[in-house]
Amino acid sequence: MPVRLIPDNTKIPFMWLARIRTPISLALIVLSFVLLFTVGLNQGIDFKGGTVIEIRSHAATADLADIRTKVNALNFGDVEVQSIGQASDALIRVATQPGGDAAQQAVVQKVQATLGSTDYEYRRVEVVGPRVSGELAWTGTMATVFTML
Repeated sequence: MPVRLIPDNTKIPFMWLARIRTPISLALIVLSFVLLFTVGLNQGIDFKGGTVIEIRSHAATADLADIRTKVNALNFGDVEVQSIGQASDALIRVATQPGGDAAQQAVVQKVQATLGSTDYEYRRVEVVGPRVSGELAWTGTMATVFTML
């Protein structure tokens, strides 16, 4: 004899909710498209290009607020500072600066000069170019389209 979790002839009237949820869902879909075409996407540095600097503080923990304040004072535009791995590790992302590779190298030098070498160890510096970021955006878009299909 099989185990029955729901008794036979059980009737649960839940379809009446379709009259409520369908218009709400359609309104939210339309709203998302309107926002997509008016406001646009908030793309990160991975999609726009920029410089990534990984640092390790010589102190027990990296003071992210202090790092953020110092790097924002350099007026590079879009700057992200986040903790990674251990408490003493931090990742600094700076948006692409006009002026090509020389400008990106200047970003690295200015950040290093501002933060200093006595308090931080610079573990990794990478420059993500607009071509790589464009390819990443294209493959991400195609993956989303194929998933929806």
